[in-house]
Amino acid sequence: MTRRAWRFGGRRSVLLLIFLAATSIVPVWRGAAPIAGAAEPTVRYISHRFPMLEFWVKKMGEYPGIKLEAELIPFDQALEKMQIHLSQRAPTFDIMATDAFLSTFAERGWLMPLDPLIAKFRQAVEWDDIDPILVHDVCSYKGKVYGVPNLAVSMLFFHRKDLFDAAGLKPPATIDEWIAAAKALTKPDKKQYGTAMTLKAGDGFQNDFTYYLRTYGGDWYDKDWKVTIDSEAGAKALTTMKELMKYAPPNVLAFHNDESTVAMQQGLTAMGLLWQSRALGMDNPQVSQVVGKVHYAVAPPATRGGKSHPRLAVGCYSISAFTKNDPELVFQVITKTLNKANMRESAGLANPTRLSVSRDPEVTQKFRFIKAGADNVQAGARLVPGNPEFSEGMLQTTQVLQKGLTGELTIAEALKRGQKAMHDLMTEKGYYKK
Repeated sequence: MTRRAWRFGGRRSVLLLIFLAATSIVPVWRGAAPIAGAAEPTVRYISHRFPMLEFWVKKMGEYPGIKLEAELIPFDQALEKMQIHLSQRAPTFDIMATDAFLSTFAERGWLMPLDPLIAKFRQAVEWDDIDPILVHDVCSYKGKVYGVPNLAVSMLFFHRKDLFDAAGLKPPATIDEWIAAAKALTKPDKKQYGTAMTLKAGDGFQNDFTYYLRTYGGDWYDKDWKVTIDSEAGAKALTTMKELMKYAPPNVLAFHNDESTVAMQQGLTAMGLLWQSRALGMDNPQVSQVVGKVHYAVAPPATRGGKSHPRLAVGCYSISAFTKNDPELVFQVITKTLNKANMRESAGLANPTRLSVSRDPEVTQKFRFIKAGADNVQAGARLVPGNPEFSEGMLQTTQVLQKGLTGELTIAEALKRGQKAMHDLMTEKGYYKK
């Protein structure tokens, strides 16, 4: 396999800006208050928009001695903007939510290794309280740490325990049992549908498809980045989704995360695969009609005792290799924002990444879905592929796969065309030998 070498564009002319900034910034905070009358350094932040990330940005804005400029935009736009500026070695951003793309960015030399900063501030920021598995498995690359975990969230199996009990049903232990229960609990005349689904082309469709694809033993790529969705597992995934769609709300092809959440909150659906971050809203009486009725579990495997592979998302905050701010300040802004108190306050939005908080009985009792989130990781929840081309090609690919559900294409033809769309992009980007 070959990878196209990234060609860096010429550096923008920023000398004047750097000179002006240098004349106004004094030595930055290292644990003491800034010097009176000194200009506050500006720390620039970029990420996609997500409830937990919005919470962290709010807390960063309260950090003493800095001015925070934050940009929260849709996921694909944030990724594109980071790539453009970093490829030009521009100091546009200091803190970035790199998440699944951390390894790609680190490989290209765009991120600052954090190991020296961790060594220096280990005790001050209580580094050893941060889940070492997340640090090592997600926020590191080739033995170096390039990110600080800020959240862990996965897709859980939401189900209405009251409806299951009334029908004499148990939560499904396999995907086939899910289909059978969805059929039994579908009562269109009562506006009750057996399952929620998230089938809008793009990230929403990808969430569901990736779960079925991997749980049936497939994946998007092989070890050499060859696209592999046109497979037996891919056929089982689309076929299952098409069957379940019979027991979902009629307009489910337009459902993204918000629509699936509202359908569950309004009592329209009996079960479904939803993001853990949506669980808190189920018990909010201001928006939910099912308070206390929704329970959470690991999504069913294909066979009893098998592995389940729903989506996992782990957030990593990284520092740009081209920052013009003092890296020690930026590192402390990140790590002290992610302190125990703030993480305990945000626990309802995602699994805390500090061990002392995730294991706190008071927290786990208050947010009963946290245990299901932790069990989900052990059961096999996984990240999406980390190559930028995955996000770039996902919309076109899922638009084609969606046609396999509508009947516009056969399942076989949808998989064939969907694979070709992603394969052509990967070829264009230089992943394969000629």
